[in-house]
Amino acid sequence: MIEREVKIEFTEKENPLELLRGLNPLEESDWAFEDNWVVDYPDGRLKERGLLFRLRKSGERWFLTFKKPPAGAPDPRFKTLEEWQTEMGEGEGFLGVLAELGLLPVFRYQKFRKDFHFPGGIASLDRTPFALFIELEGSEEFIFRFTRGLGKSPEDFLTSNYHTLFRERGGEGDMVFPSR
Repeated sequence: MIEREVKIEFTEKENPLELLRGLNPLEESDWAFEDNWVVDYPDGRLKERGLLFRLRKSGERWFLTFKKPPAGAPDPRFKTLEEWQTEMGEGEGFLGVLAELGLLPVFRYQKFRKDFHFPGGIASLDRTPFALFIELEGSEEFIFRFTRGLGKSPEDFLTSNYHTLFRERGGEGDMVFPSR
């Protein structure tokens, strides 16, 4: 599956939760705590090739995800990746299996996420340890329309992943909440 997305940073004052609710979503999820482990070989060969292999716990559910750049030249205004994801029955012990295969956690990140489903895409409100974001995923038309509906413009698009954004803002180590 091809994933097309952008992130837009918000402040608490901008009240992104109410902005999203004001756009009349078809469905709104509960808040879910997500704990993510990005794994790679010790030499970093997956990252070097632009690949991502991740184990995620969202609430009580576990997911294994692989992402890679798509063939061709995607529109640089968006973060575009091919993505394969599967739900797992139990993931905690799977980090041990990955370690036996030579894959070790290289970055752990956490966030609270609330999804809003709309025709043509999903808007996710992400509360991270360092900032608040709305991630828009879907068609180009959906992303542009909802960007305007949120009072933002394409100049506000962020296409970096949370690891990069965290580092750019001076974050060190893993991106985790202090109490977790």
